[in-house]
Amino acid sequence: MKASQIFSDFLKKNHLYPIFGNPGTTEIPMLSSVEDYVLTLHDSISVAMADAYAQFSGRPSVVNLHSLPGISNSMAFITSAARNHSPVIITAGQQDRRHLYYDPLLSGDQLGMVSNYVKYAYEVRRPEEIPLAMKRAYDIAMTPPFGPTFVSFPMDIMDETADPIETNVFGHSNAALNEDEVREIMERVNSAERVALIFGSEIDAYGAMEDARNFAHSLNAPVYVEPWAQASSYYKDDLYVQDLPPAFSAMNRILEPYDLILFIGSDVFVYPYTGEDPQFMDRSIFISTQSGHYVGETYFSDPSSFLRAAVKYARKKEWIKPNRFPEKLVYEDIIAKVHRHLKGYTAVDEAVTASGSVRKYFADGPKTYFTSRGGPLGWGDAAAVSIAMLKKKTIGIIGDGAFMYTPQSLWTAHKYGIAAKFIVLRNNGYNILRSYSRTYGYGVEDREFLRFNFSIEKIAEGFGSEVRNYEAESDLEWINEGDAPKVLVLDVDNQIPDLF
Repeated sequence: MKASQIFSDFLKKNHLYPIFGNPGTTEIPMLSSVEDYVLTLHDSISVAMADAYAQFSGRPSVVNLHSLPGISNSMAFITSAARNHSPVIITAGQQDRRHLYYDPLLSGDQLGMVSNYVKYAYEVRRPEEIPLAMKRAYDIAMTPPFGPTFVSFPMDIMDETADPIETNVFGHSNAALNEDEVREIMERVNSAERVALIFGSEIDAYGAMEDARNFAHSLNAPVYVEPWAQASSYYKDDLYVQDLPPAFSAMNRILEPYDLILFIGSDVFVYPYTGEDPQFMDRSIFISTQSGHYVGETYFSDPSSFLRAAVKYARKKEWIKPNRFPEKLVYEDIIAKVHRHLKGYTAVDEAVTASGSVRKYFADGPKTYFTSRGGPLGWGDAAAVSIAMLKKKTIGIIGDGAFMYTPQSLWTAHKYGIAAKFIVLRNNGYNILRSYSRTYGYGVEDREFLRFNFSIEKIAEGFGSEVRNYEAESDLEWINEGDAPKVLVLDVDNQIPDLF
């Protein structure tokens, strides 16, 4: 059997279609038998699409990059997939091995480039081992904590023939503590006077939203959500207090009254430096598939397994008024209005200035909210398109600066008839940076390199989307209608917000 067919058969057998990618000459041999390929107009877009697709589906996705240049183009979103713990299998073509000595165009050390940001990296050496390499990439991607893996395919191998080494994927996604460990943790919880629960993005990844609610109500404990959660982590019910701000100074004030803090499927994420270290480390327990937490004790378990085992030991506590920290929500009235008209939609958030407001209204149940914790702008455009492949009611709420990083994503939506909808908040500047500059006295908040103006309308139309400028609430009904990709441009206040 030809190696390209071996590759295609593995994808089909293990339900790994579609492939997201942007191919070049080095990928043509490996794609010659592929049946379902979603084309993007830039390599990085394919990685962001695969990342979000894997998060929403709960299964590995496959991306195909164009050798070393394609990997280079995509490094920002590869690091983001690693931060997001997304089980993405990244593939790329490599130059023909018979002249690699001469450093031909497109060749290079692919494994060295990606190794710091993937859980496994391998370059295929024989055609018969393709299923083994892909199986290992699949299994490791889906072994907690989830994360991206990488397989490189030299061109000449894909034209060879062999009898494939048959194999089945494994992908065990659960990790559980033993009963004694669960009981020991719960004895500490029950003996503590004041307990705070911090739920995080792993709750949604493991389908544990109802488990989290049952556990919280069995304890009658206040619930916070991890800072900068990349997915919905808890319902907005009567136990929910607020999302933790991504700064130790604020976290220290909020968590100071509690003698035990239980982080479940969550982590500590910080952004601005505030001159303080965490002051709650000796009172923190982490239940997570992520190792190496910066503070407290860590028990390795997925949240669903732990919560289902622990709830039977939970004893209800007396309700104590929780500590709150003032939330600095920007464009809250606008986002509330959007939510009223688009209830039931999943929000993909890259409206950085308004992210707190987007999380407040949309992150309220399973698969209702997604963002990236990696930091590179442009993830949201691509993610909204790929999630819309799985759920028609998907809305990307994107800032104008972020939107301009990967607007080519709209072309993919148009080409494949994907009903991705976008609301672009236009404030003509990088307002989170302007806010940071003003707060910390750098004095560049009004410099021209933090402000811009361009026609989002013409750009979106050029990629095949229907476009409208927001004038009345009826425009929110317009974006809800039909199956074509649409962009609603909403002009918002350009005043510098108070975010820090």
